[in-house]
Amino acid sequence: MYVDDCIACSDCVFCHNLVNAQYCIFNKQYTKEEYALKKQETLNDLEQNKQKFATICQTAIKKNLVTVNNQNVIGDYLFQSKNLYNCFDLSYAEDCRYVST
Repeated sequence: MYVDDCIACSDCVFCHNLVNAQYCIFNKQYTKEEYALKKQETLNDLEQNKQKFATICQTAIKKNLVTVNNQNVIGDYLFQSKNLYNCFDLSYAEDCRYVST
């Protein structure tokens, strides 16, 4: 709950930009027991923590593009492609313009 840019995380609250994390609050790692106690404290002051988290998300560095193994492409979420212009959400494409799936 209240996570941003996290991948494969569980039991995380108010976290940003974590990968494969568990039992974290504001990106700080806790044991399972500590997490249960700290989570309850954090949720008791929900409105203040939501504002704090919003500030963190606004000032955090975000990844610009998601592209993997491409050549001569302009667009986002492109994978294993070549010679694309203004294309989005494509895999294994070649010689395309203005394409989105």
